[in-house]
Amino acid sequence: MKQNMKDPGFYLCTSPVNGGFVMKFANNYCVSVRWGSGNYADAMAVGHEWFGDLNAQTAEVGVWCELDNGTNEWYHVDGFDYDGDDVLCRLESEHVAEIMWKVGNLPVRKE
Repeated sequence: MKQNMKDPGFYLCTSPVNGGFVMKFANNYCVSVRWGSGNYADAMAVGHEWFGDLNAQTAEVGVWCELDNGTNEWYHVDGFDYDGDDVLCRLESEHVAEIMWKVGNLPVRKE
């Protein structure tokens, strides 16, 4: 899931098993929002089949900080239960928005 991104912005992930996006903030934190059969997300299904790879009811979310030394460090957002993992599973849109707001308001971190 983690990948280095040079500048703040939006990065699209188009794999049908790992679709979604990553948003990098100016404070060097990144939020990954993913859904697809390879993620901890609930598909919008017709029967037991995925309704394409573009729709989901929930998403998997991970947050990390890109440090100046080229490494990435996972970050756990306050108020969420990570249950021993570095990503959050099956989050609804309200919780994804809350995470983005909290991460976007963190102070700049470089090292």
